[in-house]
Amino acid sequence: MPEGEPSVHVKRAAIPTGPMLPAARAGALSMIQDEDVRMEDLAGLIRADPGLSLVLLRAANSAASASRRRIEEPRDALVRIGLQASKQVLAGAVVSEAFQNLSDCGVDEEAFWAHSFAVAVITESNVTTPRLRPVAFSAGLLHDVGRLVLGASIPGVYETLSQKARTAPMVLGAETALFGEDHAKAGGRLLRMWGVPHQIAEVVGRHHEPATNDLEEALALARSVVAQLGYDDGLGVHLATEAPEVEMAPEAVRKVREKVAWYQSACVTARNGTQGTALWTQAG
Repeated sequence: MPEGEPSVHVKRAAIPTGPMLPAARAGALSMIQDEDVRMEDLAGLIRADPGLSLVLLRAANSAASASRRRIEEPRDALVRIGLQASKQVLAGAVVSEAFQNLSDCGVDEEAFWAHSFAVAVITESNVTTPRLRPVAFSAGLLHDVGRLVLGASIPGVYETLSQKARTAPMVLGAETALFGEDHAKAGGRLLRMWGVPHQIAEVVGRHHEPATNDLEEALALARSVVAQLGYDDGLGVHLATEAPEVEMAPEAVRKVREKVAWYQSACVTARNGTQGTALWTQAG
């Protein structure tokens, strides 16, 4: 084991598989990633899933959506929010609900998803190829999902490993020593199992390797910016990137934080079963 790498005093674990998505949710995630999906098809999907309906209506009726008229129907929520933002909210809901009781393995759920949405928002805004923006948001949102896969497999052990390993090479090396693969590879494998488009799974699986294209560069930059803004990954660890530090105007920082809070308040359910930490309140 390389010098400085935290030792893991347990037998190598079996490679964790991660949670399976119910067939309806797997179909929903696939539809959400389809660039050609029609609003009517998406509205029908949402009407058939009460959980996703609630998420979308919560987002549409938030104070951030700036309307006094309360939305009661998923189709109206899609129109108010817009197709692309609706797809992003729904993707966040499907993925976050696939992982439960993360506190058992030492992950602060609200912090983790705030970090993930912040990376998603900034990756989307920084990718230079317009057609990649929808993919960029999903890649940012899902980039660290492998940490949840590993963390849930041996509660307590992964938390200790992460907190002792303070640099990316140390974390990745310790993960590989224990599980046979690091969290980036675990995340890419899970997304392929879920049927997420290959391009997203590939970027997630490589996000600790040198960037080779516009999307990977945007993700690396976003991870660097998010660390500067103080969003940790729910384990209290900032894994450094090779991207340079970026100066952001206060107004740009404010907009990022507002977007993150909006997505999080719509998608993330806190451990006590109530709506997660929300800077937005639902319209009355």
